[in-house]
Amino acid sequence: MLSPQIAEFVRKTQMNNGFDLGELPKGTLLQIETQNDTFYILVLEPKEGKVALKVPDHPQLQEPQVFYHQGATGGGSTVKFGWVGVGLHLRMNPGGGGLMTTSPVKSFKVIQNEALAQELRTVGEKFDNEKTISPEEFDAAVKKTVAKCFPAKHHAEIQQFVDQFCSEGKGIMLGILDCAHKAGKLSEALQILKEDFKEHWGYRPKKFRGSFITEQDVHYANRPYQKLGIPLPPQG
Repeated sequence: MLSPQIAEFVRKTQMNNGFDLGELPKGTLLQIETQNDTFYILVLEPKEGKVALKVPDHPQLQEPQVFYHQGATGGGSTVKFGWVGVGLHLRMNPGGGGLMTTSPVKSFKVIQNEALAQELRTVGEKFDNEKTISPEEFDAAVKKTVAKCFPAKHHAEIQQFVDQFCSEGKGIMLGILDCAHKAGKLSEALQILKEDFKEHWGYRPKKFRGSFITEQDVHYANRPYQKLGIPLPPQG
């Protein structure tokens, strides 16, 4: 039997053809049908948008994973944060970084399946218990990477540039610069990245700068490779 909270949620969604995931009780299990797939989503931390999900027929999502739900989008860069709505795409960030935008949502419903809920709950607990590196340790590792991988004459310039980004962004920028250096195009890459910073990255708060939040972020992360004429790194 559904709890009173869940029953009220179901009533509201039937009226609005959508819902704010942040208003759901922790532990709610959802079945969301998109145009291409069936998503099973367990709400881990509603206000953070933290969920565990699996998509049985999707080759990369058959095993449960932790994601952070951003919200709903019509397919462009505009996002209605926290929202899930029929006819709109889900936009999420994998727990390990990146961006996923689904095909349009066709329907959604609350389901009761304790075995599935426990499977997803276990993935969330494992994710929380994984050892994470502190921001200070990460920054120390970045400095070592700069000193080890790039010519001394560029150390200060590279360090100053990457320090403007969040941890995820620092890794992305260093990856671009490393590939460019190996191709003999380090100075050219620095110039391109500085132009992109003025055009795109600089308008975002530092704590999000460099994270993949919109398709534009993916575009600006890939564009330096295209401008430099060097291949993108292998995608895991």
